[in-house]
Amino acid sequence: MNGVSEKDKKSHRRRLKSTAQAKVHQAAVIVDQARARAAAAIAPDPERVNARVAVAKMAADPENAAPVIFTRRDTGVQIRLSQTGSDHPGNQRFMVECMTHHAGPEFFDTLNRASRSAQHSERWCGQCDSLDLVKPKVRDRERRHNRESARQGN
Repeated sequence: MNGVSEKDKKSHRRRLKSTAQAKVHQAAVIVDQARARAAAAIAPDPERVNARVAVAKMAADPENAAPVIFTRRDTGVQIRLSQTGSDHPGNQRFMVECMTHHAGPEFFDTLNRASRSAQHSERWCGQCDSLDLVKPKVRDRERRHNRESARQGN
């Protein structure tokens, strides 16, 4: 006997095997991410629009601007920022509403205040505020649900 028990040898082999499997999985994830970035660079998705760029376009050309959808990374909540038109009373030209919880709309007179409000929906949407108290597992489930509903076109 060389002093190392069979149980220790077996557990050492098991640790080496799980470490190798984890490294293989990590390499596969890195390759998938690189493929996704390459595909996006070659042919960007026309449906995917950066919200900040869209807000800048809305500021530059307010008459022809489309609604902007903000998606919060931490909760997956989608917030829409759009223009109300000239017929809305009180000179409040911009509208912000929570598309996930169907809360709002909130009205603002400047684009800057409206976009800030869209980025901080927990201040005016009660359900977005309660998501900060929810466990991350539940938030991941909601984010996954939002992603699936966006793919289906809802």
